[in-house]
Amino acid sequence: METICLPLTDRQETVLRLVIQFLGRQGYPPTIAEIQAGCELCNPGSVSRALSGLIHKEYLRREKGRHRGLRPRTAALVYFSRRGWDWPGSNSAENGK
Repeated sequence: METICLPLTDRQETVLRLVIQFLGRQGYPPTIAEIQAGCELCNPGSVSRALSGLIHKEYLRREKGRHRGLRPRTAALVYFSRRGWDWPGSNSAENGK
């Protein structure tokens, strides 16, 4: 069964890529402030809207009650591989089941 990847806005793609690369580099997901700084966004609301879209489109999931609770889902791995991007650590994605 093929994973369907819904289209992303440029901002969503930038945020997704930063989250995945940060997770691969640091071993834990970034905070909203770290995403804001890494993507050079003006305010945390822009990050929150991008993350909400990524969660709604099932590229990421958020673990309730965790400060650094962002986790990639299978669609993120598929999206990365279709673009030929390096996935920083093959065990970083999960399917959210």
